[in-house]
Amino acid sequence: MQKKIIALAVAAAFTVPAMSYAAADVYGIAHVSIDVVNDGAVADSASANQLNSNRSRVGLKGSEDLGNGLTASWQMEGTVMMDQGGFNLNRNTFIGVGSADMGTVRLGRHDTPYKIATRGLDVFKDTQADNRDSGMLFGMDMRLNNVIAYISPDMSGLTVLGASTFDAESPSAAPNDKKATVISLAGVYNRDNINASLSIQNIKCGSPATYGAGTNLTGCLVDDELKAVKLGGSYKMDQFSLGAFVESGTMTTAAVGATPSSEDKGTNIYLGGKMMVSDSDTVKLAYTLRGESETDGVKNADKASQVSVGYDHSMSANTSVYALYSKVTEDATGVADPSVISFGLKHSF
Repeated sequence: MQKKIIALAVAAAFTVPAMSYAAADVYGIAHVSIDVVNDGAVADSASANQLNSNRSRVGLKGSEDLGNGLTASWQMEGTVMMDQGGFNLNRNTFIGVGSADMGTVRLGRHDTPYKIATRGLDVFKDTQADNRDSGMLFGMDMRLNNVIAYISPDMSGLTVLGASTFDAESPSAAPNDKKATVISLAGVYNRDNINASLSIQNIKCGSPATYGAGTNLTGCLVDDELKAVKLGGSYKMDQFSLGAFVESGTMTTAAVGATPSSEDKGTNIYLGGKMMVSDSDTVKLAYTLRGESETDGVKNADKASQVSVGYDHSMSANTSVYALYSKVTEDATGVADPSVISFGLKHSF
């Protein structure tokens, strides 16, 4: 009898506090592929069989009605390395507050509006044919630390997004250390079968001793500046959809000592589409062009293209399998042209 009373007391100790917490939703994606990767070397190319986790993730999210039209929301999301084991809380992780009339403010680690505006257009995103992983694009699609972001309410199909970062958070930073600054803005129109977006992003790099955006950018030194503008859109009709964007970017490298400043410019184009051939089967095709860049007006002979083709089969509302082939072709002589054949299994929950 005494043991039963103790057990009830222990259960009550754990149960009562739990009732005071708001509910949280668990969600995620388990995504693994078997890949045959060829390095595309000009001489003696080699292939390797690999098992890869493709941005598998798990997260918690929730919201609470604060009254007077206000809602608090939060999310914690991390990458799961399903091929090797491991977890990293490195994805969108934030807390926010907002209303249907005024929009939402989010604080934490977050995708920039520049990234959000067109990331969904890539029909091969989060696979081995993702055009970010091939080094094809300018590299301005980012997820940054210390972000304050704003997402407007839906205004007859138009949503406006803005974000900036806090930097130099350490009080020990030297007085002359410069803060990094990030301004990212996007306008996205999404109504019926039409999606269109215009986004801009400007990054001024800070001193290595500062925190935030400056330490998120590889090779970005103090006073270096990155600017980009991107126009994107998509159209859906019946069983077919088509998406495209064009992106132009400039990186200005600041003068260091006797080394003068320099300016690199580049333009990228993406075109992708998919067609449902049955209720459970989809054919996909994508083309990405990394335009030849220029440094102070001198062409760098670095134009490249990526072609990807794939076939998806939905086994259920949440589980699918697919096969794809993707190849990158460099115009420069003597540069490798890698390719991949991928067979994947993906489950969303």
